[in-house]
Amino acid sequence: MNLPRVGIVKFIILGKITFMRNELNLIANRQFDLLVIGGGITGAGVAHDAAARGLKVALVEKKDFASGTSGISSKLVHGGLRYLEHGQISLVYESLQERGRLLRNAPHLVKPLPFLLPVYADSRVPAWKWRAGLKLYDLLAGFANIGPSKTIAPFDLRKQNLPWAKFPPLCLQYFDAQMDDSRLCIEVIEEASQNGAAVANHLEVTALDLFPGRLSRIQMRDCLTGEQIECESKVVLNATGPWSDQVRKLAGETGSDLVKPTKGVHIIMSDVGLNAAMLLLHPKDGRVFFIIPWLNRTLVGTTDTEWDGQLGKVSATPEDINYLVDGFTHFLKPAVKPEVIQSFAGLRPLFNAEASPSSRSREFKLHLGSNGLFSAVGGKYTTYRAMAEEITNALCKKLGNHNRCTTMNALLPGGFAIKRKGFEANGTKELGWKYGLNTIDAMHLLNRYGKRAGLVAQYCLENKMLAERIDPQLPDLMCEFAFHRDFEMARLPDDFLYQRTRLGYLLDDEALEKVRTRVAPFCNNYQS
Repeated sequence: MNLPRVGIVKFIILGKITFMRNELNLIANRQFDLLVIGGGITGAGVAHDAAARGLKVALVEKKDFASGTSGISSKLVHGGLRYLEHGQISLVYESLQERGRLLRNAPHLVKPLPFLLPVYADSRVPAWKWRAGLKLYDLLAGFANIGPSKTIAPFDLRKQNLPWAKFPPLCLQYFDAQMDDSRLCIEVIEEASQNGAAVANHLEVTALDLFPGRLSRIQMRDCLTGEQIECESKVVLNATGPWSDQVRKLAGETGSDLVKPTKGVHIIMSDVGLNAAMLLLHPKDGRVFFIIPWLNRTLVGTTDTEWDGQLGKVSATPEDINYLVDGFTHFLKPAVKPEVIQSFAGLRPLFNAEASPSSRSREFKLHLGSNGLFSAVGGKYTTYRAMAEEITNALCKKLGNHNRCTTMNALLPGGFAIKRKGFEANGTKELGWKYGLNTIDAMHLLNRYGKRAGLVAQYCLENKMLAERIDPQLPDLMCEFAFHRDFEMARLPDDFLYQRTRLGYLLDDEALEKVRTRVAPFCNNYQS
């Protein structure tokens, strides 16, 4: 199949756009102020902040951007209502403020989501405590609050036609937000690239020769071609999440581990018709878990258990899946039993502390080793920007850079500053008359790419095949693969199917294999 890179010249003529390039010569034999190892949300946030302050930055990731913890979250931007139970009020306050910023800076990727909180007589947490917690939650959110919490009357709850297994005597409602986690991470990296950072995926650090106070030498290998390169940097940040201790050892550090990972498992079930998420207490152990409407599917999770196995071998076990299915069926009984389509498991890189997995702090630590290696561990996705600001402050102090953080109000590449309804109404009209897209396809592109939706749709003008659906069940379009290849450094099938789109999670194994044959030509045509 001949799939040329259509329209690139036209796009560039339109003005300043984000265009990441995976060219090793942007990194090889160069000197940097800061090298960030790890292309998850922590590394992405620091690269964005540091590049915006004028530092010469490189970011490298041995797999694909957001392919680890940052792409397999619960897809929530939230204050962490359950953290109030452990007295982590300052963390909840910071999370709620950052939630408000993400809703403003990435409105195409972060959207308000109502939550139902049913309370039963035998609940581990009594009704009065939930009510008090929600009032405090509203208060901590302040002007960034999405909407006030409230009690839903039984009559109004019955009108929602939810398939309750046991109708709750009391149901509360509050608001948080839902995100596309991997795409949010990728857009933060794109913004770092737009600010001058050199970024590369599938590039593994193989040796670290650190010299505090002098230039350190970093050796790397392109995992797809085997090409070996090296560069130098004044400061190196280890932002590899669960792999942080491995990188520390590669750099020659000794001592106890900084990270104590916990395993989180989610399952994706067929759609059960929810129009709100649900926060629930599992009947087996009283742990919080969620049932969330997600991309015409139902997402259920998460577990929170210790993990002492190999970092690259984590997976959902039958016991994990049964635990989540049991929690789901305890509260909901749809007329047709929902199918478990896929599952995914990941590791939370929590700071090593003596506490149970579910109560271990989500706050982060910045560690400076005796060899000069900075390592960032812990934290939660919602607060990535504030965490990156604090880390970058420390790195700038080391480098003598006195520029202030500018990311607080920085729109991400697809972000828009007008009201959502107006943006969607104007956007669907424009994508219709310019590119011939129907309303559903246009809304899909607007919700995923924001103001860059036209860049994606323009491929359809020069190759009508690219206007087709990738899979008839879902709204994803073939033109997206071309955009991911040309603008977002997708190189392998999984880059397209798990990080750029979410098809790998939404389709069963048979349908997914068919989609892999459709994405293959885009991988073959990739040029770094």
